[in-house]
Amino acid sequence: MPLWNFQSLWYNEAQNEVYPFGGEISALHSSPPDLTVWKFKPLSSGGASNTVWSVNSTEQGAPWSLGITRPLGGAAVSTKDTAFLLGGYSSSKSSPRTSSLTGFVPTPGMVMYHFGNGTWGNFTETPGFSDSGAIEWPGMIKAPFGPNGLVVVFGGETSDLTSYTPGEKERWMTKITLFDPVTLQFYRQTASGDQIPSPRNRFCVAGAGDTSKTSGGNSTGSYEMWVFTISLMAR
Repeated sequence: MPLWNFQSLWYNEAQNEVYPFGGEISALHSSPPDLTVWKFKPLSSGGASNTVWSVNSTEQGAPWSLGITRPLGGAAVSTKDTAFLLGGYSSSKSSPRTSSLTGFVPTPGMVMYHFGNGTWGNFTETPGFSDSGAIEWPGMIKAPFGPNGLVVVFGGETSDLTSYTPGEKERWMTKITLFDPVTLQFYRQTASGDQIPSPRNRFCVAGAGDTSKTSGGNSTGSYEMWVFTISLMAR
């Protein structure tokens, strides 16, 4: 397994497997390696030395044969049977196919991977979060709203489809996008209140719900999300 920066992680709960996807190659490597999807199975004992890595997909197979590239700066989330990666961009360090790039090129849309049958897809109709369809470094989390749950997207940056300049177009945190992972429908919502966070990217988001109230097997209690940003300064 090569060394990577900014990889996204998908978790397959049924098989107890983790899939690293996307990212850019570490400076310890001279060029990005072949397009490959890896996975590893955490074991109950033995620590990192006892973790089993294996290749899940090679360059000859999906998703690369579908035209999907290896992005970085996207947002990842996993449901019970499907993994999603939203947005991001390509660089000279992210893929052999983009090694000649001199800047950053957005990768709009949503990459999907079905854990059960191993099929891939690239859902390009994603109008819910920006006018162009491009988004970089947003926060994304699955919340237990409704029968299918909803994926909540907020923050990050946006750009046109030709190039991405970090920090140029930050998204206001008032702009909330909701995504149904089963119907693949997007919805927009505007946040209100007097304590809305300032625009930001590359942040962590976590959520917790009140599971004491249920109806038909679904939680009907409240659900809260927290945003955590770390700022580092170097001299």
